[in-house]
Amino acid sequence: MNKFFSKKQFISIAIIFVIAIFFLIDRYLKFIALTKYQTNSRPLLGDWVSFSFAKNYFISFSIPLPANLIIAFSFLALAAIILIIVSIIKKNKRLVSVIVWLMLIFMGAVSNLIDRLNFGYVIDYLKIFKFSILNLADLMISLGTLLTIITFYKHSSAIEKSRK
Repeated sequence: MNKFFSKKQFISIAIIFVIAIFFLIDRYLKFIALTKYQTNSRPLLGDWVSFSFAKNYFISFSIPLPANLIIAFSFLALAAIILIIVSIIKKNKRLVSVIVWLMLIFMGAVSNLIDRLNFGYVIDYLKIFKFSILNLADLMISLGTLLTIITFYKHSSAIEKSRK
């Protein structure tokens, strides 16, 4: 490996690059859904998964909140993620993977916030089992949250074991 990056740093940078690609794919799929699939859908995996268009005015689990509150909360959440990332960089180099997972959440949230600011709703396009519709940004947020929790749990377990 080159003298500027350790193997772990290189892998983290590569993963962040992939996250940026997911962000761009999500933005492209939202554009396609908005421009070509407002009145029809396209089956992707039979009746299980289809590509279509839906306006999502709510937050997770269809919880209805005023639009201004959702936007304010989004900005606060993004600011909190940035502060956590800066704190991790300054204090704990061992949690580099958490920075990667937080970037996954951050980029998904930014993509959905762009929709809210431009259209007043989030564009969803993956219809699953005819009862749920979401987008790649939602999956990025969910996966990033799950991986962050798992990483913190493993890290805290390792600290507890080392103290005993």
